[in-house]
Amino acid sequence: MSSAADPGAGNLGPGFGLKFLRDGMHSANLVAMFSVDGQPDNWNYFSNTFCNHINPPAGAGPKILAKKFSQATDFIGQVGLSDWGHFDQEGR
Repeated sequence: MSSAADPGAGNLGPGFGLKFLRDGMHSANLVAMFSVDGQPDNWNYFSNTFCNHINPPAGAGPKILAKKFSQATDFIGQVGLSDWGHFDQEGR
């Protein structure tokens, strides 16, 4: 659990990552958040819905970062979850 926005500036950007370790194969991972722009003047970490597909950034700083990330992928605001369902409980 962390914040993508600077809480010291009166803005909280809640987000979290999960890693589930699995025997004999790579882990299943995900990240989720509300927005990279944060939620100004709202300190309730759980007041907005967490999602693995977020809207494009509106703020100037996040837009610059998004442009840099877009050099590697066109899907900078999305994290797929198909790996979670790739294996059954026996690892098949």
